[in-house]
Amino acid sequence: VRATAGDPIWRAAVGVDRGFELAGRTLYVAVEYQHDGFGARGPEEFASVIGSEAGQRGELQVLGQDAAALTVTYAAHPLVTVDLLAVANLRDPSVLAAPGATVSVGNETSLRLGVFYGVGRHRWSGAGVPVPGSEYGPVPLVGYAALEMFF
Repeated sequence: VRATAGDPIWRAAVGVDRGFELAGRTLYVAVEYQHDGFGARGPEEFASVIGSEAGQRGELQVLGQDAAALTVTYAAHPLVTVDLLAVANLRDPSVLAAPGATVSVGNETSLRLGVFYGVGRHRWSGAGVPVPGSEYGPVPLVGYAALEMFF
């Protein structure tokens, strides 16, 4: 609970996680629900939330008031791990999906490949620019590669 000039603001997160054995390998699943009273109740409030004191201080993990996250990680091979992160805004509704894979390519070196993709409503302005109708709807397909080296 956070005191503000007005009513107190409630912020909370609750989650569960569990590891399972699947085909002799580890499957890890985590699910979380988050409520943030500083978040937007709908897309029409996104701009004011971004410009708010909490938004300007970088205190927001997501823009919406109610969000859920799912993480699934599977060790498909001793050198390969595949995973999925999905974050959902429960009020608009929209989802950011982020599947990926990490491959060990040598001692202390790994290669990570993944994508981000938003699913949800969006509108188009007169200039042909997407306008948020949901938190994650306008997010395009973005791929990435990362080489990690530890020493």
